[in-house]
Parts: sequence; C-alpha cells; structure tokens
Amino acid sequence: MSKASVLEQFKAPLKLRHFPLPQKLEPGAALVRTEMAGICGTDVHLWKGELPITLPVILGHETVGRIEQLGEGLQCDWTGQPLKIGDRVTWNSATSCGQCYYCAEKRQPTRCPQRRAYGIGYRCDQPPHFLGGYAEHHYLHPRATIFKLPDDLPTESLIGAGCALITAIHGVERTGIGWRDSVVVQGAGPVGISALAVAKSAGAGCVIVIGGPKHRLELAKRFGADHTLDLDDVRDPLERIAAVRELTGG
Repeated sequence: MSKASVLEQFKAPLKLRHFPLPQKLEPGAALVRTEMAGICGTDVHLWKGELPITLPVILGHETVGRIEQLGEGLQCDWTGQPLKIGDRVTWNSATSCGQCYYCAEKRQPTRCPQRRAYGIGYRCDQPPHFLGGYAEHHYLHPRATIFKLPDDLPTESLIGAGCALITAIHGVERTGIGWRDSVVVQGAGPVGISALAVAKSAGAGCVIVIGGPKHRLELAKRFGADHTLDLDDVRDPLERIAAVRELTGG
C-alpha cells in the first residue's frame, strides 16, 4: 500500500488515502517514487471545480521522482539514455496513443484524440491508481515521455518545466521568433517567465515583460528581460502600447 492526497470534493481539503501498488507493470511502464510535485495554476482551477474532471483524482502534473520498477522493454528515456532503478526522472504531463495520425504521422501528440493528462484525466479509484503527483508513488504508462535528469540539476528547478516551460516552447515555436526580434510577453507568471527565457534562447534581441506584481517583474529581469512594464504603474492599455513602441523604436 502507498499513500496519496486525493481530491474527492471540489473546494474541500484533500483526503489522505491508501491504494495498493501494482503487483506487475505493463510492458513499457514504470513505477516511480515521487520526490517533488508542483502546484500549477491549473491545479487551483481544478480544486475549485472550474474545469470538467471526474472525481476522485490525485492532482499534480509537474513531478520528479526516482524509478523503483521498470516494465519489460523500457530501457531508455526519450533521449536514448539508458534507464535503471534509482534514476531520477521527470516526464511529460500527458499521455497519448502513439498510433493515431497526429501521434504517428504529424508528430503532434497534443492533438491526439486519446490524450489525457496525469493529475487531471485519470480517476484514482481505479487501478493503477497512482496517476498524479500528490502521492508517494507515480505510475507511468507505456510510451511515457521520460527524461533522465543529470545529478547537477536541482529538482526544484525542474518542477515548472513539466507544464509552464513546455507551454512556452509550444507558443514560441508557433510564433516564429527570428534573430534580434523584439518580443512582448504579457504576463509574468510561470508561463510568462518561461516564455521570456525561451524567446531569449531563440534569438530575440529585446524582450519586454508586462505584468506584476513587482517581485515577479524582478524575477523577469533576473531571467534576462530587457524592459518590464508594471500593470499597477501603467494601467491604460493604450499607454502600454505607446510605451512598447517607444522602447522598440516604433
């Protein structure tokens, strides 16, 4: 048996529950002991009942853990590094079928009709139970996108990558940032800060972050923002447009 914090009722405290661990893994699956799981903004909306999910559920889709069991055939992570018991890993927050047009041909699994997210789309009262991060263990389905983590990369720095960073990467890929482009990021939360970092690494010459509160704008500067605009200081959208035009030479 292993413990989990379960959302059984919206806007109510999570309940501590015990579930049996799987006796045998599916081929290609993995069982991980959780080290840390993040609280995403989506988790807050889920707890409030603002998104359509079926209860009970173990929340948490930004997770890092160490491998305790490997299913038959699972030998390497997504990048080809060999996996073994005890390796510290993280994984993509969603699962897909791996066989449909979007998975196999277009290489766009986010459009898979069978796509489901850990910590969101799986009931925990049905085996294998442990399909969210707020538990002692986490079950990874076959074809999970697993990444082995280097020893010098702190777990704390990885948690947000499971959702905010990949969201930012998807956005920047679709936007098409070119060398020395001027970029405006509206919002200084986890996705906004991630978008700032990805835009910089994609070659942006000037990145302006609009948002708040002030401590998040200070964090944006640490992540390389060239300019920041505080929503509390520049409340009128037209003034913000004028400020951006001035900062970017029109």
